[in-house]
Amino acid sequence: MARLNNCSRFLCKSSIDLAASQGAPWPCLGFLAPAYFEFSEDDNRRYLMDHFCRALSPLIVLWEDKGNPFLQLILPLTSGSQAVTAAIYAFASAHLEAIAGLIKLTEKDDLNKNELLAASILLVYYEVLVNANGPNLVHGQLKTVLSVVNTGQARTDPTTAFLERAFHFFDVIVALSSGNPPYCGHPIAGGLTEFLAIDSKGRPTENIDTLLGMTASLWPVIYRLSGLLPLKTQLEAAVCSDETVTAIKLRTRFNSMCAASHIELSGWRPAIPPSTASTREVDTLIQIATERKRLESIMNSAKAYQHSAFVYLYRMIHGRPRGDTAVQHHAHLSLLHCEAAVRNGGPMGSLLWPLFVPACETSNPNDQGLAEQTFASINRRQGMKNIAQSWDIVQSIWQDAETDAKIGVDCGLLPTGNELGEHAHLDDGITQMRGNNIVLG
Repeated sequence: MARLNNCSRFLCKSSIDLAASQGAPWPCLGFLAPAYFEFSEDDNRRYLMDHFCRALSPLIVLWEDKGNPFLQLILPLTSGSQAVTAAIYAFASAHLEAIAGLIKLTEKDDLNKNELLAASILLVYYEVLVNANGPNLVHGQLKTVLSVVNTGQARTDPTTAFLERAFHFFDVIVALSSGNPPYCGHPIAGGLTEFLAIDSKGRPTENIDTLLGMTASLWPVIYRLSGLLPLKTQLEAAVCSDETVTAIKLRTRFNSMCAASHIELSGWRPAIPPSTASTREVDTLIQIATERKRLESIMNSAKAYQHSAFVYLYRMIHGRPRGDTAVQHHAHLSLLHCEAAVRNGGPMGSLLWPLFVPACETSNPNDQGLAEQTFASINRRQGMKNIAQSWDIVQSIWQDAETDAKIGVDCGLLPTGNELGEHAHLDDGITQMRGNNIVLG
C-alpha cells in the first residue's frame, strides 16, 4: 500500500474536494487514511481504482482542458451507485489483465525473435506513455529484449535491425533518466562507424535514420555517457572502502572513457544526407521549403543532443559548478537548438532528454524562458505524461536554485564536487525522475 499512498495522494485529495463541493459528509479529516479508502476497504479494489484514475482516465479523453471529466464527473457518482463503482473496477481489471496477458505472451517459447522484440518494445512505449506501473514493467521488458538480442542469432532481416535499434535507444534513455547503467553493459563496439543509419525498412542508408535522426553516428558516445555515472559511483565506493587495486583499475577505465567521450563529442558533426531537397527533384517551392525546414529541425535535434551531452559530462561526471562558463555555454546552445527543432516543425519524439538537461542547469532568465516555451510546444505536440512531469521538475529546481542562491549555495541538476573521492549523490532532477519513474524518451 505504500505505492498507492505515494502515487495517488493527489487523486485522493481531488476526490475529497469533489465530495466536499457537493456537501457530502467527510469522516476522515482527523487522520491520514489509506488512498481511495472512501471507495473500498479492500486493497485490491483500491488498487483498481488507482489504476483507473492514474492510467486509464488520461487515455480515454482526447484533451484534458481543466481536468479529466471521468474524474470530475463520473467518479463522484460512485458514492451513490454500486453499478458505477463495479463498472470502474471491471474496466480497470480488464485493462490490467490485458497488459498481464501481453507480458505472459512475451514469455512463451513459441514466439519468434521479431514477435518477441516487437511485443516487448511496444510494452516499453506504452509504459513510457502512461507511466502507470512503476519502473518494473520498463526494466523487465528491457531485460527481455536484451536476452533476445543476446541469443546469438545474427540480424538477418530489417525488422530485427529496427527493433534492436529501438531497444538501444530506450536502454540509453532509461539509463540517463535513472542514473543506472544501461542493460547492454558495454558501449556499442566499433565507435561511431558501427552504428549506421537505417531507413524505414530497416536497411542501411546514407540518409537520415528513421529512429535516431542525425544522432545515429553520435549514439555510441551517448551510450558510453550513460554508463559513466554508475562507473563513477563504483569508483567512489572503492576509494571510500580503501580497495586500492580496484580503485586504480576503475579510475583508469573512468578517465579513459571520459577522455574518449570528450574527444568524440568535440569532433562530432551531423552528416548531411545526399538525398535532400537541394538535390532531389521536387514539385514546388513549398515542398522544397518544407523539406528544408524539416531537415533543419532534425539537425537541430542532433546538435541539441551534442551540447546536452557536454552539459551532462561537465556537471554529472566532472562535477563542475553550475555557473561554470562551459556549462552555461553548452546549456545555452542546446536550448537554442531545442527551440529551433520545435520551431522548424520536425519530429519531437526524442527531444525530451536534450531539453531537460540544459533546462535544469541554465541560470540565464532568457534561456529559462526559452526552455519554458519549448516545453510548452512539445507538450502541445506530443501530449505525453512524462513531458509535463519533467517540466514540473525543472520548475522545482529553478525555485530551489533561487532559494539557494540567496544563501550562496551552488545548486542545479548535478553535484558540484570536483574531487572524485568526494561524496557525490544524484541531483534533485535525476532523483525526482527516478522517484516518479519518469523516462525522458
